[in-house]
Order: sequence, then structure tokens, then C-alpha cells
Amino acid sequence: MKKLIRKAVLGLSAILPLAGFAQFDPIQSDEECKVHIDLTQIVDDRVKVEFVVPILMEDEVIYNMPRMVPGTYKVYDFGRFVNDLVAIGGRGDTLEVERLNTNQWKIKDAKQLYKIVYLADDTYDGEGTDIFAPAGTGFTEGVYMLNTFSFVGYLDGYKDVGFEYHVKKPEGLYGTTSLDRTSSENNVDVFTAGDYFELHDCPILYAKPDTASVDVVGTRVTLSVHSPEGNLSAAEIMKGLEPVFHAAAEYLGGDLPAEKYTVLIYGMDLKQSMLGVGALEHHTSTVVNVPDISDQYLKMMADESMIQLLRDIVAHEFFHIVTPLNIHSQHIADYDFMYPQMSEHLWLYEGITEYNSHISQARGGIITEERFFKNMKSKMESDRTIYNDHVPFTTMSKYALNFYESQYGNVYEKGALIGMCLDLTLRESSEGAYGLADLLMELSAVYGKDTFFLDDQLFDLMIEQSGNDELGEFFARYVESSEPLPYAKLLSSVGYHYQAERTTRMISDGGLSFNVKGELVTVGSYRTNDAFIKSLTIRRRDVIVSWGDVKITPENYKQTMAYFIQNSKAGEEVNVTVLRVVKGKEKKLKLSGTIQNFDLTEEDVLEMKANPTADELKLKKAWMNY
Repeated sequence: MKKLIRKAVLGLSAILPLAGFAQFDPIQSDEECKVHIDLTQIVDDRVKVEFVVPILMEDEVIYNMPRMVPGTYKVYDFGRFVNDLVAIGGRGDTLEVERLNTNQWKIKDAKQLYKIVYLADDTYDGEGTDIFAPAGTGFTEGVYMLNTFSFVGYLDGYKDVGFEYHVKKPEGLYGTTSLDRTSSENNVDVFTAGDYFELHDCPILYAKPDTASVDVVGTRVTLSVHSPEGNLSAAEIMKGLEPVFHAAAEYLGGDLPAEKYTVLIYGMDLKQSMLGVGALEHHTSTVVNVPDISDQYLKMMADESMIQLLRDIVAHEFFHIVTPLNIHSQHIADYDFMYPQMSEHLWLYEGITEYNSHISQARGGIITEERFFKNMKSKMESDRTIYNDHVPFTTMSKYALNFYESQYGNVYEKGALIGMCLDLTLRESSEGAYGLADLLMELSAVYGKDTFFLDDQLFDLMIEQSGNDELGEFFARYVESSEPLPYAKLLSSVGYHYQAERTTRMISDGGLSFNVKGELVTVGSYRTNDAFIKSLTIRRRDVIVSWGDVKITPENYKQTMAYFIQNSKAGEEVNVTVLRVVKGKEKKLKLSGTIQNFDLTEEDVLEMKANPTADELKLKKAWMNY
């Protein structure tokens, strides 16, 4: 069918509450939608959206804004950011519009519809403060974070048509995205998408150019950074991230199931950081929101480097190119932006992805074995103390939007632990020759991004593909039911000892901590209910002069306390001399306390065996690549 040209009448601007914005080429296609936005005309944090529709044959059509989007598992109602929506006919006349609810508009005389025009708010301020920052949109002079789903919708029955996306940008800004850019002239970028899902799935960051790219076994990885304070640099971050991408490729057998991948890093100020630090996955990209602070400041606050923080975040998001890009159920393949059906397999989409991010870094030498197990132990603790470990994981996944909304975070904790145990089960039964990564890549080859499975088929498919009948019992006991994961058995096979709980009788140090100021060592904190502290009568801000017979200095106080713990016995007396301010005057006091035992209870004890067997070390090597 030939393209139809409908020209707007000269008086169009007079009937719209949107006058003063540039007019765009009024070409209407029977095959695709066209979206126009103008970032040079942002008014009150609002962008004008012109949605040119295909030629329609219906009498009525509904325009939808997403109620939810993939990866968020939360209702956001993006329609609340749409204002002053107007439907325009081919002769410039306005058509009747009925707002059905927060996210839907019914348009009458749809055969005459040419375009839909409205103003869309950003989400980084005002009403959008409940939206996780990586899922939001920001219109700030000099930088524009465009998650398209937050301000562009789709027509009922036309979600699968192609999209042409025109963005007029301010001078000097560059738009980084995984979308195909077909032209860039006169500060207008034109992108194409095969359908609405692809359009929404490829965010764009417009900012002053600060980009870096690397080739990873045939996959082009591009990084763009916005850092208003200059604490974040694309070149420096890419140096830190490149090993992560190569480790992922090695973990997946030397190949990656994507031709390109884009990382968009948005450095936020303190106020913006309250919207949420983290990332949102997309099939071939991710949006990462982190505080725009120096590495030194981050280490002081969290004992963590910015590079390792970004490695952990990006590694997780990057592994989504496997799950769910290439391995997914029908719920993902045909996503309903209004009322999505939740999958039973969040353990696969998020949990396995989280596990892969850690094990690939360990296998690639990016993190130590000690760091890997520290991460796993932390997840064991979260699963035990924060979440309800008695809910079957498939049930929790299916009802994560309602009954088990509070349990959703466990997909990253217990979900990753399920991944570890599944990997060890596969390794143990194959004497190390076959692991989780092998299974995932085989499933990717069978399915790929254009083929889906049904939720209730997944376990059988994994059993069949791996040729391992033991997986049936594993899934039945630990995923479909709530039986505790078999940490002790599986970790023992790779030379590690696991104990759910262990109580040790120890000499109490009262939980004492110290502060050093100049040449003085002062008492910081302690356990107020500790019997040893009560007998010693020590106080905060006391200056420690001597401990026993040892004069205390900033250089020796740690060694002195260590010696005290190692060589003391319950019932013995210890003498401590302190300087204390009493009624405004400093006094030297001699304190005496009775050394006490206390029971230290540790949970989720995880440590290397003293004498692992040769078979255990062999299996560990196959698993960890050591």
C-alpha cells in the first residue's frame, strides 16, 4: 500500500495546548509508527511527544502507556506522567478522546487519526520519586536519560509493528543506545525498532560525549558515562569492566549470544541517589545509576571500590543476554505491559544470572575465592534472616507481584544459591566435565531469542538437555518445594566444610573498639551488657594508658588486645589504667575487671577443609577454574 500524506491545516497550533513546538514531517505510513520528541524544547521538565500512527481501519483504538515493564516486577503506572493528550485527525481536526484509566485512552473515529500529541513528565523529580531510578527518565539541561517506555506508549493491536523514532537533540550532545541509528542530520537522530518491545528495550543516554568501546569475541560493547562532578570516566571504567566481559565470554564457552551491548552509566547527586542505586536490565543494554562520588569516598563509606561495585552490577546485567534474552518462557516472549503474567522461574531469570555474575568473576580471577564465598555466605544469611525460606521458590515467583511482594528480593539471594547448588550437582555427577554454563549455552542454542518454552516445561527441558535425571529430584525438593538447599553435601564435594550453626566458647573482649587521635587511644564502643565490661567499668572516650603491664600506643594497641584474648583465662583479673574526664577535670583511674567466657554462635559457617581429598580438589578446580 502506498504511503499516505496528510497535511495539517495552518490553524493546528491554535487548537492545541502545545503551541510553540517545532512541526515534523507529516508523513503517515500504513506499516509503522513514528515517534517525535524535541529535547531542545523541554518546558517544566516535560517533553512534547508526537506519536504518528499507521493508517488504521478501526472505528476506535486504545492508546496504552505501560503499567509495568520487564525487569521491574512492580506496578509503576507510567500513564500518570502523560498530560494534555490530544488526538489529531488528518485535516488537523481534534478527535474525541476518553481516558479509561491511568494508562489508557480510547480514541473515536480512529480511521481519521493521524497522530497523538501530549506532554510527558520526567520521573527524576516530583511524582516519579517512587520509581527505581534506572527505570526512570530525566530531563535535565545538558543530560537526558530516556527510558522510552516511561513516555511513549502503543496502540492496541499495533504493538508488533515497526517504529521510527526521531529525537531532536541539543547541540553538542550524543545519544548512546543499542537501537539502530539510520540517520543523524541537523541535530536530529532517527532510530528504528522492529516493534514496541525493542523500542522500549533500548534506552538512550544523551550527554556530552564520554564513551568507550571494546570488542569481546565479536560482541561490540559500548559504554557511555554521565558524571557531572567528573568523578566517573568512561575510559577508566571500561578498563575495569573489560575483564568482566571477557570472563563472561570464557565462562560461556568462548562466545556471547549478542552482537552488541550498551552500558549507560548515570552519575547521580545525593538527592537523585535516593531514587535507587543499581541497574535495570535490557536484552542488549543496561542503565546503571550510581552516586557521582570519588572512589576514595566510596571506600570510606562502604569499604568498596567503585570499579568493583560496577563490576558486580554490570556483570549481573550482562548475563541477562543469556537469561532471559535467549532462554525464556512465553510470559517473557509475549510480555503484557498492562497485566503481565508472572513466571515461576525468577530463580532462572534473576537468581541464575546473579550466580553467574559471581562465579564468572571468580573463574576469571577478577575476585578471589575468598570473596566469592563471602558473597555466597552473605546470601545465605539474607535468605535465613530477611526472607521466608519456607515458601517454594516457584510459588514465590509466580505471586511476586501480590502475595509474596515482600519476598521478591530473595530471587537475588536464594536464587543465586539455587544456581550454585545446581552447578555443583551437575559438576559432581559428571566428575567436573559438565556444569551450569554448559547447560545454559546448550539451551540458548536450542531456543534463542525468537523461541520460547512454557513455564511447566522448563524442568523437563533441563533434565533432557543435560541428560541428568538427578535434576528432577533437585527441582522437586529445592525449587518446587521449600526443603533447605543441601549446602553441606555439595560444598563437601569441592573441599569445603559447611555448618548451619556452630557455638564456640571464647574469651570476651567486651566488643571493645578504639579510636586513635594523635598519640591517644580512646575507647570507642563496647557491648554494654557484657559481664567483662560491667566488671571493668570502662567508659566511652576513656584514654587507655596501659593494659595490664603494657603501655598503650597507637602502634601497639591492636597487638596488645590480640595477645590478651589469646593468653587469658576465665576468672583471671586484668588491670587497666585510663584517663577520664570527671566533672571537667582529667583523672587517672586504675580499673580492674574479671575475665569472662562467652558463647559465640556463628551461622552458615563456610570454610575450607583442613585436608581435602584429591577428588575434592579436582572437582573444585573444574568448578572454579583453578
